[in-house]
Amino acid sequence: STFSDISATVGFTSGTNARGTAVADYDHDGDLDLAITQQGNNFKLLRNDTTDAGHWLKIQLTGVQSNRDAIGTLVRVSVAGSSMMDQIKGAVSTHSQDELTLHFGLGNATNIDQVEVFWPSGIVDRLNNVSADTLVQLTEGAAGTDSDSDGIPDAQDNCPTIANPDQLDSDNNGIGDACESVPVDTDSDGIPDAQDNCPT
Repeated sequence: STFSDISATVGFTSGTNARGTAVADYDHDGDLDLAITQQGNNFKLLRNDTTDAGHWLKIQLTGVQSNRDAIGTLVRVSVAGSSMMDQIKGAVSTHSQDELTLHFGLGNATNIDQVEVFWPSGIVDRLNNVSADTLVQLTEGAAGTDSDSDGIPDAQDNCPTIANPDQLDSDNNGIGDACESVPVDTDSDGIPDAQDNCPT
């Protein structure tokens, strides 16, 4: 296949004096967007609205023995006999920082064979049989934890505090319907905060 220059149609012009870039999925739709800082000009946000971008996997890590932001952690994703690797970095460009959530493009693959997380502390977490188009949230050393005993490890569970084996997520925001439908009860007295005359 060949590449086409579409820079002018997406907002790049010859007068742009870009100094820094940062990549993130700011609208949480599974594709990466681009933020650009410019010298003597306004900040630019280029939103990626590609309609047929294929499947994806996002991985958000929290260190315990390693640093909390997981800087330096290496992640390997294995799909259909191929592997991809990425590392959480502390800096990427002038006055810029990419999102700390790693993003892997999967093409047509709908399932990930294995995710391996190599922490700076030496701990290695492994997750098997991970579904595509999901956000995996993993705390260092907790790959096998299943807090709600629904058979889905917390790192792959879109609502790890309430049993929800069907993993329904009607609005596709990465938070399971089971967690979004539970009313907040700060003082645990059985009365939702919205109806409690003393919620604390």
